[in-house]
Amino acid sequence: TPEFLINPEILRLIESTGTIERIGSAQQRILYNLLDSRRITRLIEQQTIENDKAYMATEFLEELRNGIWNELTDKSIEISAYRRNLQRSYLSIMEEKLNGMLAVTNDERALLRGELKSITEILELATERANNRITLLHLEDALDQISRSLNPSFSSAPSQRLLVSLLNQIEIDKNQLRLDPSNPTTSFICWPNYTLEENVRRP
Repeated sequence: TPEFLINPEILRLIESTGTIERIGSAQQRILYNLLDSRRITRLIEQQTIENDKAYMATEFLEELRNGIWNELTDKSIEISAYRRNLQRSYLSIMEEKLNGMLAVTNDERALLRGELKSITEILELATERANNRITLLHLEDALDQISRSLNPSFSSAPSQRLLVSLLNQIEIDKNQLRLDPSNPTTSFICWPNYTLEENVRRP
């Protein structure tokens, strides 16, 4: 986190909130780039071709994990709000890649699940060394989030129903988009191009 760029005296003059959110958004964009499936696929393929000479996907993910969760090796653990946001974003991206609508199905899936299991082992030991309540609650929440990611049957249906509910609030022609909130496997049917073009032309 570039905390040297955060000047409290200036921030007090221009806003009361928003700094943590903006930094969190920047962190999330970088994480999406680092965890891009194309990047991981290239590393897996390089390892297949170059064998031990290649920079392996397992090494990359381990180094990324150690960087994001480096506080967990401290004797007394305190995690700042910026770092908590970073760690939550990491777990959210992992969950999306494992259980989202475009979930990965190749070797990447096994690698990501392995990373979450490794983090679980470290988190379980780390909770005893949290030196304040918010850090402890964050670590416990991270454990819960990983558990949901590794066992999606308990959380996938409600999240899809929420998405369906939100989409149903949009004013659209229900004949063009059929949604069934009671069915977590509901299919989304896009409307034809001309419908969008007509809407754009309207004053």
